[in-house]
Amino acid sequence: MDNIKAILSLVASRIKGLESLQIGSGVKLLIYSFLTLFFIVFLSPKKQLYFYLEEKLQTNNIIIYQEKIESLNTGIWLKDGLVSYDKIFIGLFSDITINTYYFKTNLIVHSFLIDKDFETFVPSQVEKIELSHSFLSPLNVLIEAKGEFGELTGSYDFISSKLTLNLKPSDIMKTKKASLKLMTKTKDGYIYEK
Repeated sequence: MDNIKAILSLVASRIKGLESLQIGSGVKLLIYSFLTLFFIVFLSPKKQLYFYLEEKLQTNNIIIYQEKIESLNTGIWLKDGLVSYDKIFIGLFSDITINTYYFKTNLIVHSFLIDKDFETFVPSQVEKIELSHSFLSPLNVLIEAKGEFGELTGSYDFISSKLTLNLKPSDIMKTKKASLKLMTKTKDGYIYEK
């Protein structure tokens, strides 16, 4: 705690030193904005933010449990957790990292194993799922995934609540007719919109 106080007092003295510099107000605003973002990203209570996110997911019947949680400098790391939806076990993950960089937030899931009960719909092994949100495009979340099912790209629009997914199916996924019937076939693969 003493280290944080020392760092904050040093930064405060440096900021006060900026006032004596003969620089324009635009440059000062940029420096102050950068420093504010720096402190928000590095000193924010990351575990508490994750617990808030977890509560929001529970309102949509998505529950993450038995995970180990560690704070990182720019985010949080979840390890060896289970996921259920509407009291139905969906699968387990090796690790999830949620990182916030100044204008972008990434959520990356590594090694997600879908429960065997869903094998008729989708292959069980997912190598990576990445969701990214940028302040430059605040109304959209970009989606990328790769696994035994093939490669998936897409987006979610917050305004229209529209989900668009483009799938380049693997040979294994092409045998999962029940899932592919929910999608529209294109020349490059399949598309799903809802």
